[in-house]
Amino acid sequence: MRLLSLKTMTLFMTAILSISILATGCSESQKEQAVETLGLDQEDVFSLKVGMCFNDPSDSDIYTEDQVSSVPVRDCTKPHDYEIFYTFNLTNQTLPDDETLEEEAFEKCTQAFQQYIGKSYEDSIYEMSYLHPTEESWQADDREVACFLVDAEGKKLTQSLKGSNQ
Repeated sequence: MRLLSLKTMTLFMTAILSISILATGCSESQKEQAVETLGLDQEDVFSLKVGMCFNDPSDSDIYTEDQVSSVPVRDCTKPHDYEIFYTFNLTNQTLPDDETLEEEAFEKCTQAFQQYIGKSYEDSIYEMSYLHPTEESWQADDREVACFLVDAEGKKLTQSLKGSNQ
């Protein structure tokens, strides 16, 4: 399981409400058909790669409070919420406290941001956040932090942001 930074929690909670409203009254087969029609595939958070795009993982089957085990992967040319732009492994012997983890993730994600987008984080129109290990996943040797891009206004992205220079 991965923990989401607090910054993205608001976006995820909004999506949970939206999904709950849309899903009310739908049969299980209708939900499955909608997922198939939209081309959504669940991807284990431990196998996310740079350049992958995904939607908000707030579906109740995969999202529990602040932990995520899988995300709905999308084709980057179709509307999506996030795009992975960098991953790295923590080298600490123990899971860092929240403040230390946030500092390291912010530093490394910010450095990689410009290489991926073509513009510095400070000058970009996009925001970033990250998925990181939890106590539970740390015990299972999870050390990866996955940095991802998001529209600052919460709008859907419709293409890959790599080299967008925005």
